[in-house]
Amino acid sequence: TELALNGYFPRLNHRVKKPSAIAPYPISVDNIRIGFGKNNLQNEYLTFHLARPKDYFLHVANKPGAHVIIFDSDPPKSAIQLAAEIAILSAGLPNGEVELTDQKYVKKGDRPGRVYLLNHQTMNIREISENTKQLYQNASRYAGKLSRGGRESR
Repeated sequence: TELALNGYFPRLNHRVKKPSAIAPYPISVDNIRIGFGKNNLQNEYLTFHLARPKDYFLHVANKPGAHVIIFDSDPPKSAIQLAAEIAILSAGLPNGEVELTDQKYVKKGDRPGRVYLLNHQTMNIREISENTKQLYQNASRYAGKLSRGGRESR
């Protein structure tokens, strides 16, 4: 469990956490891969194990929600828009502000999934497109093996 992973309870040797339990949800737009987590363990894994320093990190401002990573250092506006809308959707909001920065400016907080940003920009999302809602609802956790940068390992 999460408590055992964080040292609050001893780990039981016969119960091993499956890697797929922390696998993020991948989608893609314009051949750009985007990943997001739906809980703190997925967020932690996505942000600090899969993302590279120049990948884009997005998160809804001042609320709990998904970490969204764009696996590209110079993504098109359409990918940034989609990722920002996913950040808003994950927080259960119809609209709002999203903070974005390079992953290298994201630092671990006091608990898994908690972060603080050293540097960021803010963008305002007024409406979430139907396409984004469909992509979000139909997303399923990645079943393969991921390596850093969100690419499948062979």
